[in-house]
Amino acid sequence: MRLYVSIWNGDYWATRFGKDKINWNHAPFVASFRNFKVDACIWKGQDSECSASTSNLWWEQEAHQTLSSEQAFMLSIVQNNYTDYDYCKDVKRYPTLPAECNHQF
Repeated sequence: MRLYVSIWNGDYWATRFGKDKINWNHAPFVASFRNFKVDACIWKGQDSECSASTSNLWWEQEAHQTLSSEQAFMLSIVQNNYTDYDYCKDVKRYPTLPAECNHQF
């Protein structure tokens, strides 16, 4: 299992249309993670405990598939007050939105 991280390249759309300036003097940009723990299954082929037919994985239980009303409200506060860019709302750049944009909380 791997963790991938990316840093936006500073394109016009990713810098709030030029409002945020990137100081390239700080490059290379480095990220580190401390106390990162993953709770996952180990893939061992078709009969793995990760197979779709397995129903005892915590992240597949119904309680972890949706947000409560309070969680959805808190998410909306964060989205409305702290989101600089949402590619799911960028119909100019993505006339056909990616599939994950169809997910409703």
